[in-house]
Amino acid sequence: MEQQVYFVINHDELILDKVLVEYNEEPIFFVCKHEQDYYIVSCADMEEERYIVTRTTLNRLSKMLHERMTMRELILDSDKFWDVIVGEDVTEDIVIEKKIDQIPTNVLPYEGAYLKVATRDLKEYVERIDSILYGEGIWERKITQDCAEYINELVEIIYERYETVFQTIYESVIKGTKSDFLQTCDKDVYDKEIYNLKIQVNAKEAEMDVILLNSDKSPFAA
Repeated sequence: MEQQVYFVINHDELILDKVLVEYNEEPIFFVCKHEQDYYIVSCADMEEERYIVTRTTLNRLSKMLHERMTMRELILDSDKFWDVIVGEDVTEDIVIEKKIDQIPTNVLPYEGAYLKVATRDLKEYVERIDSILYGEGIWERKITQDCAEYINELVEIIYERYETVFQTIYESVIKGTKSDFLQTCDKDVYDKEIYNLKIQVNAKEAEMDVILLNSDKSPFAA
């Protein structure tokens, strides 16, 4: 089932996520969503179909759902809002961005009014928001991001260590001519241990083969 686009804010399509309060089966206080961004919407005038829209966060939304923040506080806890007058189609809506201090407080939920989560449906929504916030949502993305940073760091360190190994091989062995090499080691096989990696170079006619022995050992064990 295709989700209905309620508003378009800065080219972002806001989809209804949850109706929190309704009057005569019309939503007057509800949550919209665009991708990972959440918006709280309050009806300012039902006849004019005018709405106050502000962007919020999962953390603040959760606080409001748990009655640690009033509905009015959630709306005002932002630096701007969008004054929306609904047209016949979302493309015909009148959307004006304003500073939060320009918001008409007389059309907001009453001061000190908390949302009462009384129905099973709303309780399940609260659980879903908390699950995203504390479970598989923000924290999981944060951990994934941290792990990616650590892995990138580790790869860079390993690369630097192996780069040193091969630079040493190149400077010690391969950089010279075959005759220089054979004069230096006076044998057809040259062995050297670098960073716990045993390097074996075989001189064969006009070319030399480099073999890494014990290559399963960690390059960190110097």
